[in-house]
Amino acid sequence: MRAPLAALSVLSAAALAAAGCGSSAGPGVASRTAEGAAAARPPAVSVLGTSVVLDAARARLALALRQPEGVDPPLARVATLDLPEGVRWRGGDAPSCARATLARTGVAGCPRAAVIGRGTAVAAADTATTRGAITVVNGGADHVLLATVVRHPAYVKTVIDGRVGAGPGGRLRLTLAFPAGLQTVAGLPLGLERLAVVLDRGRALRVAPCPARPWAYAASVRFVDGAAVAARGRVTCRG
Repeated sequence: MRAPLAALSVLSAAALAAAGCGSSAGPGVASRTAEGAAAARPPAVSVLGTSVVLDAARARLALALRQPEGVDPPLARVATLDLPEGVRWRGGDAPSCARATLARTGVAGCPRAAVIGRGTAVAAADTATTRGAITVVNGGADHVLLATVVRHPAYVKTVIDGRVGAGPGGRLRLTLAFPAGLQTVAGLPLGLERLAVVLDRGRALRVAPCPARPWAYAASVRFVDGAAVAARGRVTCRG
């Protein structure tokens, strides 16, 4: 069993200190016994910390998961981020790379101008911690692709497919589906603890001037066991 990290700093302490954070700890998730009766179990994730920071050049998106003491991190299946109305995706107007090309050749096979950001992921692998390096690639009108490389407990090179669509009220919704190759590596389940990406503002990602009243956003993570956790926050906007 793995104890949670004492502190969850995503991307940088300064970024999270400036950003709004949210958390959710539900009363429990119903599961089914072999006889079909509903059985209550405590949530495997107690806190989802999030931040969205916008400046004149970049958008910084981050989330952090914390588990109760003595509970192994669950396997993340899908993460969803509803961005504010001032953020617009125009991937179809900028150089892009097909997911099949990225998966087959890596970032080197894509147009250089299609690379629009970087990121990191941290996960618990048994009693160790593993880190993934992320290159963010424009996947076109409705996709943003996270080319991810993990080197421990085994070398894995894969693509997290991010679908860009309309969320509540017509806002921008980013949905990240974590592939099976990042859920279990070398027979070890990887429990997501932190994910942070930095996106360049430009032709693909456009942001309106900062409003007088801070924009709101929402985030959630769903897990393979059916559990989920959600948070809301306010965007830190600097230009």
